[in-house]
Amino acid sequence: MKQSILMVKIHGELEHRNNDLYETTRGFWKIDRKRVDYIEVVVGVLKGKIVCAYMPDSWQFYD
Repeated sequence: MKQSILMVKIHGELEHRNNDLYETTRGFWKIDRKRVDYIEVVVGVLKGKIVCAYMPDSWQFYD
């Protein structure tokens, strides 16, 4: 099984979001809009370890 995974470092933002893994992982980051169509799983990485994983239903874009 092959899936496209986006890994997001969250250790710098976690304390700013009340230690909420979901909110921190889904937070705000830059990515090419063409790439999101291929991403199936988003994982949060804290100090080198995967601490959460989510399968996004949709994406929101901000300019």
